Amino acid sequence: MSVSIDVATTGLAAAEAGMLSGFTVVELAGLPGQLCGRILADLGTDVIKVEPPGGDPVRRMSPFHREESVRFAYLNSGKKSVVFDLDRQAGRDQLHDLIGGADILLVAPGSDSVEHLGVPLELLADRHDRLVIVSITGFGRSGPFADYLYTDIVALAMGGLMAVSGSPELPPVHAPETQAYYFASVFGAQGAALALLRRETGYGKGAIVDVSIQQTLASIEQLVRIFGLEGRVVRRTGSQHKHVAPARIYPTKDGFISLFVTDHHWKAFLDAWLDHPPELDDPALVRTRQRMARLDMINAEVRNLTARYTNVEFVALMNDAGVPCTPVNSLVDFLTDDQTRQRGVEMPVTHPGLPPAVQVAFPAIIDGHRPPTRRAPRLGEHTSEVLSGYLRLSAADQDALDRKGASRS
Repeated sequence: MSVSIDVATTGLAAAEAGMLSGFTVVELAGLPGQLCGRILADLGTDVIKVEPPGGDPVRRMSPFHREESVRFAYLNSGKKSVVFDLDRQAGRDQLHDLIGGADILLVAPGSDSVEHLGVPLELLADRHDRLVIVSITGFGRSGPFADYLYTDIVALAMGGLMAVSGSPELPPVHAPETQAYYFASVFGAQGAALALLRRETGYGKGAIVDVSIQQTLASIEQLVRIFGLEGRVVRRTGSQHKHVAPARIYPTKDGFISLFVTDHHWKAFLDAWLDHPPELDDPALVRTRQRMARLDMINAEVRNLTARYTNVEFVALMNDAGVPCTPVNSLVDFLTDDQTRQRGVEMPVTHPGLPPAVQVAFPAIIDGHRPPTRRAPRLGEHTSEVLSGYLRLSAADQDALDRKGASRS
């Protein structure tokens, strides 16, 4: 259900309604792309999640509260659920009718619905020339790895990021949760919004946004740039910054802090450290290159310094001196932090089958307002609404589909 964007429209009304209000997304996405749909829903689009009669497999994915998947509840907040039996021709017909009226089609392996499309994405793009198709896959839609199976950890390993993660004395480490999937979803949502903007501001046509999870990971750090400029392969250094010292995670009496001292901060750092060792007053150490050359000595002395303080004490000391330093927060620390509370990062959400709880909201504040956070749908909760409102089917037509087993309310 397409609308036109007035690119001059800004202000509170746009923020309250949702920046992409009026656009429709059909989601056929497994775990790799569901955060993309969640982001688009937070921004105001109608995201119609197509599920098989047994439900999205993510509904059966841990962690659980009683019998409800907490992961599903988070990734699918704000979406509408319709059930189409795509093993039946009538169900596939309904899916294609729904896609024909949509602005965005989101596809990512892991959903049986993707395989049931029955036609290549390029053919869909030809049939519906205003449709924006977002495809999120492990290695992209072209190249020798295009059909390779993958998981989050495979993408992290093959994208080069895992090789530089962790301590140099130990094997590479895996980032927590499914960060590769989530990072690709952010790029997918960005690509969808940009393709819509291009379509609505004169180009007039949709696009295929081809997101490779492997390649999005290469954009996180400077690994490729450093190799291209210097021919140097970055190695694992743990929490130690590769170009700045002292800049790493240091222990305190009750936790850990992250300290970052550049050339600009070095004098202020020493001034705040009243009893620092005299050798640190060497004028050569004003330069990062010289400090990196004496890294072991400097880190050992800084570690002795931070161990004398609690997190709160040391962070306050550094902040008063104008030196970047933050605590390494636990989840509880983050949720109870004054900054988190003041900005309203948590929003209360009630999901069927789950007790009232808070959930991390959309991270951006737009014109002073944060987009609302809504609950995830029950399986097939919106099938009747979508059939009548989007496909203009009467109650009799819907009953006929039910008898054929093509859809479920």
